[in-house]
Amino acid sequence: MTESNLDENERTQLTQDGQPITANGKAAEFKPGDIVGGAYEVLSFIGAGGMGNVYRVRHTTLKTEYALKTLSAEQVTDLAWRRFQNEAQAIARMNHPNVVGIYNLDLHEKTLPYYVMDLLRGDTLLDKLKVRPRLPVSEALPIFVEACAGIGYAHKKGIVHRDIKPGNIVILDTADASGARIKIVDFGIAKLSHTRDLANQQLTNVGEICGSPFYMSPEQSQASKIDARSDIYSLGCTLFETLTGAPPFRGRNATDTMIMHHSAEPPSLSQVCPEAKCPAALEEVLAKCLAKAPMDRYQNMEMLAQDLKAIAEGKTGLSADEDRSPSGTKIGPLVIMASIVILLIGTAGTIFWINGQAQHPNTAAAAVKDLAQVVPTKLATETPGTTVADNQPPPTAAQLADKTPYSSYFTKADGVPWIRFQFPTDRSLGSIHWYHRRNTAFACRGVVEAPANIELLFVPNEQVSAYPQFIDRFRPTDLSAIELSSEDNKDYFDNTTIEHIGRLTDLRHLRILYSERINNESLKILDRLPNLVSLSLRDNSHLTVMGLSKSALVHRLREITVETSEPLTPLFAAIKGTDKLQFLDVSGLAVGLPDFHYIGTFSHLNTFKANYCSVTDEELAELANLRNLLCLEVDGCLLTEKSAPVIQKILTRAPKSLRINATKIGRRQYTALVSKLKGLKIN
Repeated sequence: MTESNLDENERTQLTQDGQPITANGKAAEFKPGDIVGGAYEVLSFIGAGGMGNVYRVRHTTLKTEYALKTLSAEQVTDLAWRRFQNEAQAIARMNHPNVVGIYNLDLHEKTLPYYVMDLLRGDTLLDKLKVRPRLPVSEALPIFVEACAGIGYAHKKGIVHRDIKPGNIVILDTADASGARIKIVDFGIAKLSHTRDLANQQLTNVGEICGSPFYMSPEQSQASKIDARSDIYSLGCTLFETLTGAPPFRGRNATDTMIMHHSAEPPSLSQVCPEAKCPAALEEVLAKCLAKAPMDRYQNMEMLAQDLKAIAEGKTGLSADEDRSPSGTKIGPLVIMASIVILLIGTAGTIFWINGQAQHPNTAAAAVKDLAQVVPTKLATETPGTTVADNQPPPTAAQLADKTPYSSYFTKADGVPWIRFQFPTDRSLGSIHWYHRRNTAFACRGVVEAPANIELLFVPNEQVSAYPQFIDRFRPTDLSAIELSSEDNKDYFDNTTIEHIGRLTDLRHLRILYSERINNESLKILDRLPNLVSLSLRDNSHLTVMGLSKSALVHRLREITVETSEPLTPLFAAIKGTDKLQFLDVSGLAVGLPDFHYIGTFSHLNTFKANYCSVTDEELAELANLRNLLCLEVDGCLLTEKSAPVIQKILTRAPKSLRINATKIGRRQYTALVSKLKGLKIN
């Protein structure tokens, strides 16, 4: 793709009164007057993109106008549908003045997926920059302070946007009821960073790069692991362009531009546009946003917003931080794969958010089969901007006293046994997922059915945290997995929740995320769950590594995923020599030589993930006695070609998968190491 093509794609017009013709030249699915999903009357065609079409619609009962987005029939592949669900579910999990609201995800006539979102009246920042190539500091900074608030909120919900650019920042004509003037849109390639299941993670495969080259972080263009700091880099690129009229890097083509993000020093604002007269403090902020290494950038949007607000108010002092000077570390030019997936979104007028994206060749029939598993994640009759649970009244005493099991079993005509749940009809209790296919999501409301041989994951909401008696109506054998997540910092769940979970004797998998009210006392209950073999912990400050290391539970775990600031050595020492543990993920944590010494004794370990742990040759050598590894992930390592014999020795089982990149060791060292590894699947 040439730079001129990039420019054109970035500026595709989507006019509200345009002709109803899609991007590929085919007629749109609906015309004015059509009823979609039995509830939405099409008023006009707004625009089209690679994924589908957008219409202005009116709810036939509420008479409220919305924007309705469809997924084009020719795009109904398994990958496209998962991405479409990902976008809708990501937004549906959020309730913030600076994030576009979504109210319904459903299927029209059981075949065409669509969702309904706020109808925004205003222009994108991209539109503004077409009229005026750059904005003055006084006008730009308030826009970005609000943008930081919306994106920062998404980060707290575990969502990385991955495509921050001028076209995805909407400036409303008038402030909404909350006073917000800025809306962040298009979470079509958002990565749900709390989710570790394979189906979700493969929405962006190794070698598949999602985003827009002008605004891509170095790690994003390499298809490496990304987090919130990648969005900070992209927002920095967007702010740079807003102030100067040009992005910080512009190569001859897309690949050249992405290489510049890796290797070229970003210019200063004064170099590109001295007439903008940007204050020195703003130069400092942009330098930190555009640092090559994520650890040298702002670590969260709140800190960036604080500094931008201070500059807008004329203050000279910036927020306290460990080290405001980027390290200056350069990553050598990378060989970017020729097949690059770039989501370029054209916008204008009133409403926009269409993604163009490449698809894997899956059959439409297989994709449509998956579509039947989807139910609305939010109802259009609810108050916009609130979740189902937010609107629900407290349960009655009779509802809390009811001990009737939700589940019953029946057999279909083909002889296959199924389970049917009869949840309350006046409230949602969260969602049910097929554990190994997280793209299947069912609201726990009314009747939900699933094959009886499928492992089911229950993700409770705040209704269950407030009234954990609802858990008691599950039979002990109904659920295989539960995820407790207080990602929006409301601390929903506590030890009482665990007490009610403690009667689910068939539970095999438990995830506890961001729940500071759950402490080590809960481990006594979990110890009594005879089939619990998989535990994921993330930022649970009172459920400690030391407490886990002293529990009986840890000695029977087959899968451990942990994200914590605590030392892990006591945990690994407690299970030294275990023949139970098969899966271990310590990515991003501070693990050292003593930890690797203990890990080397986990004789049945078959998957070990230590991405961005700066693994060294000496540490990897401690794993030399492992004989059952089939997957090793060490992105961001410090390995040299000396580790090749160890890797060949420990990866003995098919598919012998190794994940490694050149982020820290450089392209030359990476090539030397890989050249000595034969017969391995290297990602």
